[in-house]
Amino acid sequence: MNSLKTLLAFTFLFILFNACRNTKNPEVSISAKFDNAIYHLARSYITTLPELDLDKFSENEKKIIELGKSLYYEKKLSANNTVSCATCHDISKYGVDNMALPIGDLQQIGTRNTITVFNTFLYGEQNWDNKFKTVEEQAIGPIFAKWAMAMPDTIELLNRLDEDKYYRQAFDEAFPSSKSSITINNLKKAIGAFERILLTPSRFDEYLKGNLSVLTPKEKLGVYSFVMNCKSCHSSALVGGGFAIKYPIFGNHFDYSNIQNSDPGNLMLQKIMKICLFSKFRS
Repeated sequence: MNSLKTLLAFTFLFILFNACRNTKNPEVSISAKFDNAIYHLARSYITTLPELDLDKFSENEKKIIELGKSLYYEKKLSANNTVSCATCHDISKYGVDNMALPIGDLQQIGTRNTITVFNTFLYGEQNWDNKFKTVEEQAIGPIFAKWAMAMPDTIELLNRLDEDKYYRQAFDEAFPSSKSSITINNLKKAIGAFERILLTPSRFDEYLKGNLSVLTPKEKLGVYSFVMNCKSCHSSALVGGGFAIKYPIFGNHFDYSNIQNSDPGNLMLQKIMKICLFSKFRS
């Protein structure tokens, strides 16, 4: 009797599994008029990423980018030669480290989650606190930060590069007009030049350029829903990130992270937000 019940149970599960496997989602269709309306709605709030054609770069620009790439992966830029820019900003991991907080050269834990380097040069400010205005300025920050690469000073950094035959030649070729090619300024320019080619164009960019067939009807409905519900914060080529806001707007950092250390972030921004919110509540 038990064997019969077991057989019936397995038979039922087999039929149910095959029925689910063979069930297809109904095809989604939208009218040509609605299709066109979605496209123009998306174009009103979201723009394409800049065009990138490396073939149009001069030979000198290519040398600077190549030098920047080498420096991006260079562990000599850290105090104990253990980490590089790529350690926290791993290209294979979408420009981050997939960790809540980064781990530095001295095994110290950072205070803020790593931001991606993809498309980052398009932001008006860099870092969570908007401390830097360009990727060139930002590139040098972690090198000397105690929580990151912990390089003691500029003299040590430049001496390490000058002692390396490859870097002496690479800097000279990339910056031939510089009296002394291995400088902090040229280092920033090189790393920044590399980060400025880290763009992520997609089918969505092709869609925004006018190729309506590149997205499926279901994806277009997703575009419509996203724009209608999220455009107030998520627009432009970056689909967001055009401005900074206080975190968290309501409550405390601990409420969302269970971490006692409350990161003040941009204090001036917080003050502005508090004034705005207070004015709103009073009106």
